[in-house]
Amino acid sequence: QDDLGNTFNLPVTSDAFQKTTDGSDFYLSVFAPGMESLRYATYIGDLNNNDHVDGGTSRFDRNGIVYQSVCAGCGGSSGFPTTTGAWSTINKGLRPGSTAGGCNNALFKMDLNVSAFPPKMIDTLLTIIAGDSISYSAIIEDQDGDVIETNWQGNMLGAGPNSTTVNFIKQPGKNTLLIRWRSTCANIGDTLTLWVTSYDNGCPVIRYDTSWLKIAVVAPAIPPSPYPECLTYIDDSTTQIKWQSLSGPDARQIRIYKKNNSNSYQLFDSITQISTRFYIDTTAFDHYKINYCYYLSTVNKCGIESLPSRSICSMYPEDTATSSAFIFTKDTTIFVIASDTLLYQTIVYNVLPNDSVQMQMSGNLNVTNRIIAQTIQDKTGSSTYDLSWVSKCEDIDRKDTLFVNLFIKDNQCPTPRYANAVIKIVVIPPPSDT
Repeated sequence: QDDLGNTFNLPVTSDAFQKTTDGSDFYLSVFAPGMESLRYATYIGDLNNNDHVDGGTSRFDRNGIVYQSVCAGCGGSSGFPTTTGAWSTINKGLRPGSTAGGCNNALFKMDLNVSAFPPKMIDTLLTIIAGDSISYSAIIEDQDGDVIETNWQGNMLGAGPNSTTVNFIKQPGKNTLLIRWRSTCANIGDTLTLWVTSYDNGCPVIRYDTSWLKIAVVAPAIPPSPYPECLTYIDDSTTQIKWQSLSGPDARQIRIYKKNNSNSYQLFDSITQISTRFYIDTTAFDHYKINYCYYLSTVNKCGIESLPSRSICSMYPEDTATSSAFIFTKDTTIFVIASDTLLYQTIVYNVLPNDSVQMQMSGNLNVTNRIIAQTIQDKTGSSTYDLSWVSKCEDIDRKDTLFVNLFIKDNQCPTPRYANAVIKIVVIPPPSDT
């Protein structure tokens, strides 16, 4: 009770059995060691009656269970809380020699052993790439500050050629497990588990908990295959293949596959110097009449191979020698009202997105001296042409048609592919004002 002799304004926890009071109820609380914090607090009693103890009995066992006898329900109230299966949920007591309701004996038993928390480690799932090492610190804590002992077991121990190392730093109320392990490619798809059982020195009951640390091992990324840019001839029996540089930390090998004429592809050679960007084949005899074709692939650190690159051939690149090398509008006629400004853009795409597209322009539009802006932006996979031009009435009666010619090519080798696009501009009179 407070200084005024009532139980108002005492702190209760969020999980209290009863959070309110009429000022005359029982108040029970549990504190952390050293009373550093409130672990649990609750009221219990009739909210409309003066609950009290008249020489009643209180018992507390060493496990934190309270047994309490209460003088309750005076005046015939049945508001004292009861549980399902109670011997009686109604106060039938009468005052001596009267029919008026009287007091009655209420008994409650409450387990306040909420402070006996077991040591706890959070269940944890980690994911690593095969071949990588892991160093992880797992924290085991006991809210009561008890001394913690820890045991561990599981298929993580002894997994692979480099066994798991488990050490721990021991402090009151806290243990830190230091786990070190190196995976191998043989562990791809494995989920390794370390079961950690921790127990405290609680008295009279020792509390324990079992948690797990799992490590899922996934395959390393497969770098994309190198992109063959060009095949050139060094002599009658020697060809050279060039490709774009390869990126990615997991690449360990570039493989070169070869076939001639109708034969099937066979692994021809491999390169472990990943920064290499070319390969010379000195066995391409009579390549001017025998069609030697090649494709490339990449192998990662676990020996997993990428999909093949495009093929490139000594006579005709079998996947590039097509008439539809570019995607674009070939011939365009634009009608412009005299005195208006023409804003026009066209984009030319390469059917092979890793090949570059280059454009050059010509035509008689320049002679008008009214081009505001005319730009070409070449890049891998496409090229963009932008035009801004001011027309005049004098353009209506021109005898020659204004035009821009776009000359298009790519970086195919030994022979680039070409195309042309023509943009015709016809200037028409403005609408009449009738």
